Amino acid sequence: MLSSALHKELSEIKQELLEYRKSIDFLSNSHDDLIKAVERLSSENTQLKKENGSLSSTVLNLSERLNNLEQQLRENNLVLNLVPESRSESLPNLVQQCANFIGHKLNNVDIVHCTRVAKRDKDSKIPRAIVLKIISIKLSASPTPLNIIQVNASTSSAKDEEIRHRTSINYHPVGSNHSAVRSRQSSPNCEVCQKPDIDNVIVNSQHQHVNFVIV
Repeated sequence: MLSSALHKELSEIKQELLEYRKSIDFLSNSHDDLIKAVERLSSENTQLKKENGSLSSTVLNLSERLNNLEQQLRENNLVLNLVPESRSESLPNLVQQCANFIGHKLNNVDIVHCTRVAKRDKDSKIPRAIVLKIISIKLSASPTPLNIIQVNASTSSAKDEEIRHRTSINYHPVGSNHSAVRSRQSSPNCEVCQKPDIDNVIVNSQHQHVNFVIV
């Protein structure tokens, strides 16, 4: 009787141990599968990093090429600011007047396209800028670099004399509205002086943004 009871209890314990072994084997297999999955993901991540680096390099290269193309498309563009506008104006003729004003010859056939841009502030009294595209920037380029500088001309005669003395600038009035052209004998630069209600602006023609004033 006692032997039968012990045998039955041992059988139950053995069965439990077998269940535990199955569970341990299952966990061990799951652990191995998890390690393999992590290794696979790590390998894929390394590959993705390489591909991402390659794509980043490609994007940078394409961005540089796009920038170069945009610069090439704009290299013959000029922006003319502060040119007075009217409803009956002829932009090609107006552009030619601006070119003549600074001593450059520009024909109608040299002008590919010109238009005025929209105003950001509708209440602004400043004339809209003119965007101009010409056949070649060399057509209107001077033999030496030319800086067109617009300055505030609401200065007294004494101050003008001081500026002329300090910079060796010749002051040539060209109108009755406080506008003038000032040029240096020792430099190819010239300065255009605008009337007092315009703030000081300095524009370099190397950037192809030039301020003109018709007087």
